[in-house]
Amino acid sequence: MKATKYCTALFVTVLSLQQALAANPPVASAELPATVVPRPSSEDRAAAAGWRGGGNWLDQHHDINRIGESYAVDLAFLGDSITQGWGGPGRRVGAPAAAVLDRFFGHLNVANFGISGDRTQHILWRIDHGNFDAIDPKYVVLLIGTNNLTHDSADDIATGIEAILDRLANNAPRTTALLCSVVRGADPNDPLRKKADRLNELIRPLARRANVRFVDLAELFLLPDGRANPELIRGDFVHFKEAGYRTWAEALRPHLKELLDIEPRVPVVPVPARMLLGEGEFTLTHETRILCNQSSDEAAATRLGDAIHRATGHRLTCRARKDNDPPQGAILLSTRTGSSDLGAEGYSLDVTTTFIVLRGAQPAGLFYATQTLLQLLPPEVYSKSTATGRPLAWNIPCISIVDKPRFAWRGLMLDASRHFQSVEYVKRYLDLMALHKLNVFHWHLVDGHGWRVEIKKYPNLTEVGAWRNQPGYPKAGETGRYGGFYSQDEIREVVDYARARHITIVPEIEMPGHSWAAIAAYPHLSCTKQPQEVAYFFDYPCKEQKFPAMEGSDVFCAGSDATYTFLEDVLTEVLALFPSEFIHIGGDEVDKKWWKACETCQARMRSEGLANEHELQSHFIKRIERFLAARGRRLIGWDEILEGGLAPNATVMSWRGTQGGIAAARQGHDVVMSPNKALYFDHFQSTAPSHPSAWPGLNSLRTVYDYEPVPAELSGEQATHVLGAQANVWTCFTHTDALLDMMTYPRACALAEITWSPRESRDWSDFSRRMKTHKRRLDAIGVNYYRGTPVIP
Repeated sequence: MKATKYCTALFVTVLSLQQALAANPPVASAELPATVVPRPSSEDRAAAAGWRGGGNWLDQHHDINRIGESYAVDLAFLGDSITQGWGGPGRRVGAPAAAVLDRFFGHLNVANFGISGDRTQHILWRIDHGNFDAIDPKYVVLLIGTNNLTHDSADDIATGIEAILDRLANNAPRTTALLCSVVRGADPNDPLRKKADRLNELIRPLARRANVRFVDLAELFLLPDGRANPELIRGDFVHFKEAGYRTWAEALRPHLKELLDIEPRVPVVPVPARMLLGEGEFTLTHETRILCNQSSDEAAATRLGDAIHRATGHRLTCRARKDNDPPQGAILLSTRTGSSDLGAEGYSLDVTTTFIVLRGAQPAGLFYATQTLLQLLPPEVYSKSTATGRPLAWNIPCISIVDKPRFAWRGLMLDASRHFQSVEYVKRYLDLMALHKLNVFHWHLVDGHGWRVEIKKYPNLTEVGAWRNQPGYPKAGETGRYGGFYSQDEIREVVDYARARHITIVPEIEMPGHSWAAIAAYPHLSCTKQPQEVAYFFDYPCKEQKFPAMEGSDVFCAGSDATYTFLEDVLTEVLALFPSEFIHIGGDEVDKKWWKACETCQARMRSEGLANEHELQSHFIKRIERFLAARGRRLIGWDEILEGGLAPNATVMSWRGTQGGIAAARQGHDVVMSPNKALYFDHFQSTAPSHPSAWPGLNSLRTVYDYEPVPAELSGEQATHVLGAQANVWTCFTHTDALLDMMTYPRACALAEITWSPRESRDWSDFSRRMKTHKRRLDAIGVNYYRGTPVIP
């Protein structure tokens, strides 16, 4: 790329954008989409926008000098003659600024948008229209030539700069801007020097805005006596020489690098749907009040006040708001004025310098608004006790947020069968879920290695089935009785605790397979009717994935009426404990060899006209589904329940990849995507030799973040059956709470973002920067998250 004429940079703005900045204009809260329709490929968008190759004019106001093979760029330029060079429509023109930066940042794909005519209006238009969204820029450099000072006043240019910053902040509120000073000459009486000084005076205060930085580069182009350096710049201060562009690029590079790594001003996880940063801050003090518009707001208000008091020591007064009570100096919570268009879990949050207003149409939305508000405070707000040491300023940036979840099912499963957790740990697990706006706790209470829920009609389930004779427990070389269970009173306590945090607990009662513990308690439920013991591991904790070959059956007899009587009795008590709409029945990995050899099962197949054991499993599942449906509940199971024909109203949890979920959605069934590749948190999260034992396979934090819950194979109508996604924490290898923490976090943070945030808002680089602050929150809570080098107390 060549250019014969150069223009001096007036200022530079670098903004870290969402992938597809300005793909859609700002929308009102009522217009937030309930689901996100996948955008066309970048190639399709570029073609639709008329892209015809590097260096060619697309229209009078648009020039792209270079686009990478993917048509997605890291760095895009907006500007007038400095980026456009001299020339008119139909001429191939160069962009020396882009060319030089391209050499200094060779790993970046650089695009250039020349703007002619009125600079501000054309730049604003390009942000919202045209080819700007086609190339998916991650960073934007906004350039205006100094020669504009010969035509326009400094005040007019500064007003235009502010308008551009406002538009970019509105379209991509997670932006970070770098403002560079204006080059000016030595003569204080020169009109151009006066304009330059005035413009510098006007733009420097813009650094007080959220996510804006100011750096003075003007002196780089001057000699000690204040004259222009003739090696870098012409004496009229209008045009750079090529060496000037090199100097400019060298000086800009460290600031760009800093911006790439900088922690965002609003490091909220998961990232909200829409944010608009303002100027200033609200300062939280002991005089701050919490006001409620109505009684339904009181629970969220009390919980918010308790969290603030624990960390800050400020005991905020919580009370009902009177009709004429001014909100100044207060945090106002309201479901009365919340927008119903945001659904039950959506909310709005407005922070000004004098008051804060949180709105949600339903209590869940208001609760999530408080979760976001807490994340706007310093991470120390999550400390278990009042912060000590240096005084903290409990400031909240002025911001307007409109937010709602992308998916209704944002799930995390915890396996209590292989490793039994205390009630206190389960409550802490729920607290962390609430912090991340996860709303479904799949509690895996039953499996072959232990039955964990008290069933009063069948006491042997916990007297026998909840305990295993485990080699390696309590220490290597010994065999001890390992296990435990939750009493019905404890389960009610946990269910109430979850409900207060707007989390639904979905219990899993495994059937017809993985039933070793139940059959050990009641042997007549198996095909063999023979006594057996609860399944155990070779050693505890596990060192490898292989398990011993146990004697006995882990499959209920599907032909026996006694089996159905038992399971319906169990489910009757389970339904009384768990008010959830969904009841998980497992249905996976059924060893059908027991049914093949069982005369009772074969007789059932003949009487029901079933062709094979797959259809016998379908018969089993359908019978359980009818039982649940008659009581107003919905059956959900792992994707093996597709075998032999899916029950009419069953929901499928797809774990063996995505094909089960795709097949179920195509049949019109709801699905929850939970593929073992990406969302199984018992797998390794790095290849580091120091990583503790785990299930083979790598599911890194990046793997989780890159997962898209809606398979591309589904049509728009079929995609509506994807309720959401869920990660599963199996506990074969996690025999301590510290290990459970490490395997769950920070991967659950990525899970939260892929299930809550709009698809187009997800950006790995931005997420990584926000996680720097978010990990400080986890530190304050005491979470033993994975740090690369495991910390295993």
